[in-house]
Amino acid sequence: MSLTNRPSDTTAPSAAAAPDWSRLVVWLLLAVWVFNAADLVLTADALQAGRAEELNPLMDALFGLGLLPVALYKIGVVTAGLLALWMLRWHPAVVYAAAGLAVFLGLIVLYHIVGLWMYTL
Repeated sequence: MSLTNRPSDTTAPSAAAAPDWSRLVVWLLLAVWVFNAADLVLTADALQAGRAEELNPLMDALFGLGLLPVALYKIGVVTAGLLALWMLRWHPAVVYAAAGLAVFLGLIVLYHIVGLWMYTL
């Protein structure tokens, strides 16, 4: 308010006016992290059992070095990306990005599970 009791054009919008998506973003980012870890475990299992081959050249090279380098890289990169998204959680696009990543990785895990089921038939 200005001295004339009229709202001024320079006042900042109320923080309460914007919805707080922080809780949803936390759950979506957690889902991405869990699906990423599940993808790591399921991929390593499929490769070890000979049911699959790694098509990503970088991950294929890392798998050649052992499981530890793969886990450090995969978990590390995804965790860093999720922390970056968390730091930008106030931006509306982060909700959509996190949801998209969660759905995408969830579908990858579903693909692994269906592959395991079909392999056992």
